[in-house]
Amino acid sequence: MEKGCKLCVYLVLVLLIFAKAAVQASVVDLSSKKLNKIPGWIDAGVTHLCLQYNHLTEVENNTFTGHVHIVSLNLGANDIRSVESNAFYGLDSLKELRLWWNEIGQQPDLSSVSGSLEYLDLSGNQISATLLPEITMPKLKELRLNINNIGHFSSARIRYVTPNLLRLRCTECRIINASAEYFSSMPKLEQLFLSDNLLETFSPRLLNISKNIQYLQFSFNQLQILEEDSFLGYINLQDLFLSNNKLREFDMHKITNGTGLPVLKGLDLSGNNLSTLPPSDLWSSTIETLSLGYNKIDLNTSEIPLDYFANLTNLHTLNFEQMNLFALPDLRSSLNSLQVLNLKDNHVSALNISQAFVSQVPNLKTLQLNNNGLAALVPNAAIFGLTKLDLSNNRLESIPENYFDQMPLLEELDLRNNLLTNLTISSNLTNLKTILLNGNGLKSFPRLPHIIQTVRHLDLSGNPIQSITLTDIFSLPTQLAKELTTLVLNGLTSLLIPDDVWCSMPNLNALHLDNVQLGRFPDVRCLSKLKKLYLSNNNIRDTGDITYLKQNELLEILDLSKNNLTYVDGILEVAYYVTSSELTVNLEGNDNLRCDTKMCWVKYLNLK
Repeated sequence: MEKGCKLCVYLVLVLLIFAKAAVQASVVDLSSKKLNKIPGWIDAGVTHLCLQYNHLTEVENNTFTGHVHIVSLNLGANDIRSVESNAFYGLDSLKELRLWWNEIGQQPDLSSVSGSLEYLDLSGNQISATLLPEITMPKLKELRLNINNIGHFSSARIRYVTPNLLRLRCTECRIINASAEYFSSMPKLEQLFLSDNLLETFSPRLLNISKNIQYLQFSFNQLQILEEDSFLGYINLQDLFLSNNKLREFDMHKITNGTGLPVLKGLDLSGNNLSTLPPSDLWSSTIETLSLGYNKIDLNTSEIPLDYFANLTNLHTLNFEQMNLFALPDLRSSLNSLQVLNLKDNHVSALNISQAFVSQVPNLKTLQLNNNGLAALVPNAAIFGLTKLDLSNNRLESIPENYFDQMPLLEELDLRNNLLTNLTISSNLTNLKTILLNGNGLKSFPRLPHIIQTVRHLDLSGNPIQSITLTDIFSLPTQLAKELTTLVLNGLTSLLIPDDVWCSMPNLNALHLDNVQLGRFPDVRCLSKLKKLYLSNNNIRDTGDITYLKQNELLEILDLSKNNLTYVDGILEVAYYVTSSELTVNLEGNDNLRCDTKMCWVKYLNLK
């Protein structure tokens, strides 16, 4: 499209918006328009109306009279304090109402739309009590009350009767107790979210609709005990989250009267006060994820009972964080389905992957050993299926260059925040796509002779590397980092990189060069597939001739914030010509910025 035609199109669009012409569309988005009153010019045929992120303070009676086709109304993130009793009168087709993040102090009167509503979000208000009459909403399927000040979850507080409700979310509502009477009005409830509250007990009478419950989220409460039979009858419960409470025991016999939870898939008991491993004989074979970390369980002084995991034939993920382990655990069972083992925050100072351990987890794909104080890597047995190894936040000073030979399928290697000063990996890891080395003491580019041609994401930020040349990267002059798509070099102060280095990375689409004391705009003309270029916190004063970027139709982000730019003519010209759907140019923090230009295109740019 010629520049003149393009300018005409933009001008027409701007005029349409600011003239507030009648909107003849089914979707009207008036988000972030600084509105302090709901406009009266909205077309009667609208079906979806979005008014979020404005400055509305009230919704008056009969505001939406005549808008019988609206099915979705979003009034979130305003300053609404008052919702009058007939505010939604006339919205006969309304199915979704969002009033999140306002200042509403009591349950709004929704009687005029109670028969049609299917989704209601009142999160982030100040609802604490109500004197309104009970309202029946027969079609409501999801109710969100997160981040309010409800206190007591009872029918005296939230007077909605919802016979077909499937999901109820009420996190961070300062709930002290909840009554069975309240939940009796929602017999089909499947998912209940009550995390981040003040509940101390869970009784068998709380949910007398237990047979339909599939998901229970009670994390971050004050639960100390689970009463006898408290989970009796939960025959369809699939996910149970009880993390970060004060539980001292979890006895499946006691809480289910010996019947167990037959279809349970996820059980999270982390962050409690358990001192021993809970009994496992009633655990269902359907369990896929088990989290027992961050309790008071000491696996250094006590061992895992024989056949403890025998029933868990489908266990996929096992979280054993902070269990006082000094070596890889003896699981005492063969967990053929286990793919993820998380041993974060233990004391495994020397990693020895023995054949006995490998035989217990023959299909392990992810091993997490971050933050263990790990200082040595002992030659290990072959663990052929491993695809992700996390050794971050340890004390490794060196790694044998052939250490990873026994992990041929490795895809992600995390070595962040160790004490490495140099690194050579000679293993032929053709599947390795991500290497994280930020926060070490590397003084030169790591030697990766076989990996550099296939790796996609390489992070070297926060190392004292001062220069990078082609000979530092490649063992042969004809080599290319042909698969590399993301390179992160943030914080490498006084970094020197010859321009020909970028030509060795033909598929790079994200380049991070923040805070490397660059004095000029890097010549990235070789990077024809570049989408994101981050150059913030440098000393760039002049971009020079970067008109070659006009040919890059993929460029999405150009971050030049917190530099010393004085002129931006070249940047503006590039931004005008780039034909991607939206280019964001960040120029914040350039205090001496001048603009010697006719400004004919600036109004169309997404400038910050």
